[in-house]
Amino acid sequence: TRKPALQFLPDLADKTGLQFELHPVWGDIQNCPHIPDETYDVIVCTMVLEHVQNPFLAVKELRRILKTGGIMLFIVPSAFPYHITNEYKDY
Repeated sequence: TRKPALQFLPDLADKTGLQFELHPVWGDIQNCPHIPDETYDVIVCTMVLEHVQNPFLAVKELRRILKTGGIMLFIVPSAFPYHITNEYKDY
């Protein structure tokens, strides 16, 4: 069964011995001026990029707030046959 990310991360910590301090953030993924450069060691972005108008700008902003040497994990659906027409308005 699938688990929500906030439940999955503690399970991963138990299995790997890694320590996680979760800081969920709400805002515009394309423009986060309230978050300083190089703030996070790890950024997990799941099922988000397909919903923003400019995913390249979003990734650039996430890279800005990721610490040097940090890790970003992106999960996006394989939506090629569905997102190539103008009929799909959710970007």
